[in-house]
Amino acid sequence: MSQPVGSIDPSTVPGGSGGYELHQKIRTKTVRLLKKEKYDDAINVLYDGSIKLLDMNEQGSKTNAEFWRKKVIQAAVKWSASSSNSLIGDAKLRLFIAELLAKDDQFFAAENHFVAACAQESAGISSFAAMLNRWNDVYSTAMAKEDPKSPPADSVKRVLSGTFALRGWIPLLIARAPDAALGFLHEYIKGATKNNEALLLPVKPNPKEYKSPAMGISSFNTNIYATANPTLNFSQNAVALACDAHHRAGPPSDEIKGAWNLLVRQYMQENGNAVESFLYEFLSQISSTYFGLAPPRRNMDMLSSMLSGMMGGGAPSADKGEPAIMIKQLPKPADVQAKKPAATPSAPNASEADELMDDEMD
Repeated sequence: MSQPVGSIDPSTVPGGSGGYELHQKIRTKTVRLLKKEKYDDAINVLYDGSIKLLDMNEQGSKTNAEFWRKKVIQAAVKWSASSSNSLIGDAKLRLFIAELLAKDDQFFAAENHFVAACAQESAGISSFAAMLNRWNDVYSTAMAKEDPKSPPADSVKRVLSGTFALRGWIPLLIARAPDAALGFLHEYIKGATKNNEALLLPVKPNPKEYKSPAMGISSFNTNIYATANPTLNFSQNAVALACDAHHRAGPPSDEIKGAWNLLVRQYMQENGNAVESFLYEFLSQISSTYFGLAPPRRNMDMLSSMLSGMMGGGAPSADKGEPAIMIKQLPKPADVQAKKPAATPSAPNASEADELMDDEMD
């Protein structure tokens, strides 16, 4: 990739140094860079320009530039997918974008790119785990401030540590990257327990060795930490079982299928009221992909359906046109602040911006 360009000096803009002139300069330069396929340069031009516009109190123009930054990212990913053997884009490009967005605390936007990068290469796993720990920190602190009871932020963070772990390993398993999901969890727990020692239970040994249900058949091994967060404990066992099944030469054994069903059943029974509906869908897909269990049918709950699959109902075969890797993202967490940001009238709507993009890219 080309070297990032430096910040734009408003005094160098022909015709004046106002926000409008700078905005037009940014837009023109970005389009030229896009035509030359210098996507990283274009992203940095938009970012640097947005900061300058903010300094000039040009919030409207800044928002417009941020929108174009998003369009540049979309164009770059689309181009890399068409120019490589990966349907989800080049791993290094996706990681570059993810880290760029994470640096600005644009966690939800960065998450998708982290998943796409880590599903292909291990280079970004530690950064992905660090971002989700950082997101948990920011979100928990905000929740603690909004709560009239003023709970300690560390307590909220400990409660939500499992929830943010789900955001990493579930999409990676769905993307058929179980080893990446395992590596992510190890890095995530390392970071979470470093910042919150109370998360680890005072038991020995901790961590303990994973014992495969298919003893004598499986050679897979890993370690599992005993934590004070039920979802984090569930996550570790779920990923371990998926990896165990994945690394087996043949189909998953009945012992591994039974262990998976027992794990999911216990988690759902103990945390049913707190389990969001989307989690059923994701766990059902994981059941089908790694354990050969049919997804739940209409009017049939997930656990009953998985048990039915064990009794002879196998998972349906995937469509031939279905990509080997699918990137899915858990829903965005609810905004802890009641106030919504005011709309910026100078920012173009989606259809208008799409038309501008299409016209200028021709």
